[in-house]
Amino acid sequence: MLLLGIAACWLNAAPSLLAKDYCSLKVRVVAPNGKQFPVYVTVYEQSGRKIEKEQAPPHVVQFCDLGILPVKIVVGTKGCHEIVVDDVRNY
Repeated sequence: MLLLGIAACWLNAAPSLLAKDYCSLKVRVVAPNGKQFPVYVTVYEQSGRKIEKEQAPPHVVQFCDLGILPVKIVVGTKGCHEIVVDDVRNY
């Protein structure tokens, strides 16, 4: 009976422990040779909110406080090999 009680407590705590490390969007930009490089990544939410971060290898860029609606991701700067990906869903 004690084991069942411990398991129940652990299961109730698990979602809060996992939520701490959860991020709805992680972006890793690599060159054709598979290596990361410093580059700006901008996320546009449908609400008009804009979030810009710089990828600093070897880390991924994390956007953890996004809403549930799809976003637009822009990699690079305007006029300099800019890549745009529309309607990216967050999970």
